[in-house]
Amino acid sequence: KRFARYHRPTSRSDPSRRLYLFLHIFKCIIPRIFIEIIPKIKQKMADLLTLPFQFVRVPQMRLKLPNFPRPHPMFVFVLVFLSYYLVISGIIYDVIVEPPAMGSEMDPHTRQQRPVAFLKRRVNGQYIIEGLTAGFMFALGGLGFILLDRASSPKIGQQTRMGFLVAALFLIVLSFNMSINFIKIKVPGY
Repeated sequence: KRFARYHRPTSRSDPSRRLYLFLHIFKCIIPRIFIEIIPKIKQKMADLLTLPFQFVRVPQMRLKLPNFPRPHPMFVFVLVFLSYYLVISGIIYDVIVEPPAMGSEMDPHTRQQRPVAFLKRRVNGQYIIEGLTAGFMFALGGLGFILLDRASSPKIGQQTRMGFLVAALFLIVLSFNMSINFIKIKVPGY
């Protein structure tokens, strides 16, 4: 009754046909799935999972879970941040493709080979050093946002808050500008 204002389309070219079909599916079929089909599947799964225990007796055991010491929160943060840096740096790409650490190109003036750190004109490729430096810039930007979050804590003093805000602003602006410069080096004419 809620969908009574949507008339049943009379022809295939009626533009309201898609809306009508969507509302019909939403109104009729989806509730049937949740009311009829899923409980039957749950019952069959429960029967299937309890089947082995009709033949095998479960032993009466008291297992003591090992008590591992919780790591320090700063250790967990450093571990997560380091893994973030490695993933953003493209370590998975480096392992799969195995690019060189740096490339080389011919200097137009001296006609000698000179090392380059950026793989120019290829957005989907990188040298290892290029990925590590770009990942470092992204990690610095992330660290700036973390400091920005720490500056909003009510437990710190006004001078510490200002220090966090200045450091966060510096890191975010530095990261953004260096990333733009990296793109300009990588894609000439950007």
